[in-house]
Amino acid sequence: MSKSILNANVRSLIGSAESKALRRNNIVPAILYGNNIENQVLELEATEVNKYLHANGIGSSVYLQINGEEVFAIIKDFQRDVMSRKPIHIDFQALTMGENIKVNVPVHYLGRTNLQDGLILQTFMDSIEIQTMPKYLIDKVEIDLTDAELGDTIHVSDLPLMQDENIEILTDATLAVYAITEPTRFVEPDEDEDEVEAEEPVIIPE
Repeated sequence: MSKSILNANVRSLIGSAESKALRRNNIVPAILYGNNIENQVLELEATEVNKYLHANGIGSSVYLQINGEEVFAIIKDFQRDVMSRKPIHIDFQALTMGENIKVNVPVHYLGRTNLQDGLILQTFMDSIEIQTMPKYLIDKVEIDLTDAELGDTIHVSDLPLMQDENIEILTDATLAVYAITEPTRFVEPDEDEDEVEAEEPVIIPE
């Protein structure tokens, strides 16, 4: 797992008006909480946050540099502006190295462009819930579609992650992750059959 770092500062002012003012100045408000720390309200540079969120999402781990102190955390949630899609708030959860953590890890599908012509990827889940120690935490579950064929249906139980003794998968193992299908073709009715049906006499009772 690569080490991602975000610089943050403790916020002295809180409230909706103050948060709006921060966003106007290209700053993203945030909060950090955890089992063994006091909640901290933070602020981060929007440019740095945008770069991080371009490749990461909910469940991703990050090292927060806060006033010279490094805190290992994960993104528990974040919100974007409906119109601009810019991040407007982030929730971080601090991790304790000796404690298990439950987290939803995003599923990344690789090799979509390698699917045979006419085949369609039908996805059933975009994240998988796991439980593990912070040192074994993963940022994502990658699924390679390079050799996928028509009719393939992969379940949680088929994922290589199931064999990792350091990670417990909490998502139901019987659930399907994805399937490879083909488009449903619409078959037009035979014109002759339509004509025959149209020519059938209509009997009107006397």
